[in-house]
This record gives sequence, structure tokens and C-alpha cells, in this order.
Amino acid sequence: MAPQAAQGAALYLGIAPENIAQTVADNLNRMVVENDCYLDFGTIGSKTVLRMLTKYGHADTAFNMASKIDGPSWGWWTKQGFTTLAETWFLSP
Repeated sequence: MAPQAAQGAALYLGIAPENIAQTVADNLNRMVVENDCYLDFGTIGSKTVLRMLTKYGHADTAFNMASKIDGPSWGWWTKQGFTTLAETWFLSP
């Protein structure tokens, strides 16, 4: 599992103890920002990362990640004409 997804899933599933959940979320935020808000995950991260960033006070980072238009991002897929999920971030439609 990719590092961003691992942090997001731990928070989403309640695996991270409450007393360190904010620290885990802050670490997730740091990972995303250090990666210039690009995605480094698949399906599990797609469900958890943005939700957990938003829940723990990092909505600005979640928005920056969601609004990227160059790859790897959902916006890049849209620019390429995808109408469904691809199997990789840089696959041609």
C-alpha cells in the first residue's frame, strides 16, 4: 500500500489510536504537500485520503490534490478523455 493510502486508511478505519490521530493526519498532510499534492495511491487511497485530510483540518491540501490537472491526478484523466477509472495514472485512453 502506498504511504499516503496507508495513513488515510489507518485514520478512516479507526486503526490509529485517538490520541495520535491528528498526528497521523498531519503526517499524511506533510506527505501529500511534499509530493506537490500529486496522488500516489490507488483505489483505497482514493476513498480515504481526501476524506481524512478534510476531517482533520487539511481541506486546503485535499482541494489542491483534487484540483490538479497534470498527472498523476484525476484531472489529468479528465483531460485525456477518460470516462472511467484507468488501471494506471499515465495510461492512454
